[in-house]
Amino acid sequence: MDLQIKLFRWLSKGHHIIALTRGTIDIKAVAQIFAEVAQITQPLSDCKILIDLRDSTYKLDPADIQAFTNELRTDVWPDGNKIAFLSDRNGHLGIWVMNVDGSNPVELMDGFAGTQPD
Repeated sequence: MDLQIKLFRWLSKGHHIIALTRGTIDIKAVAQIFAEVAQITQPLSDCKILIDLRDSTYKLDPADIQAFTNELRTDVWPDGNKIAFLSDRNGHLGIWVMNVDGSNPVELMDGFAGTQPD
């Protein structure tokens, strides 16, 4: 897997991390992504993180994902940080955001229709 992580700092908009991946993503690659992003964001507050996996192929077993999320340390990120992700939990692919501890998932936008949910 090829991983590139960039940190952007704007005085008026705060810190933003963009991680781009290419190649095969397995559970070891997921752990590497989280470890590197956590290392960069640990000293920051209110950091926005985007992980772009569009140019990657996935070899992830659901049991591996469950084990990884069960062991995920959410205390490595400061309070106030959020994780954005894509999900079809409402029957359509949409953009969601949640706290780093997995709480308070909120759909921001329907990814296909481009509309905001009610």
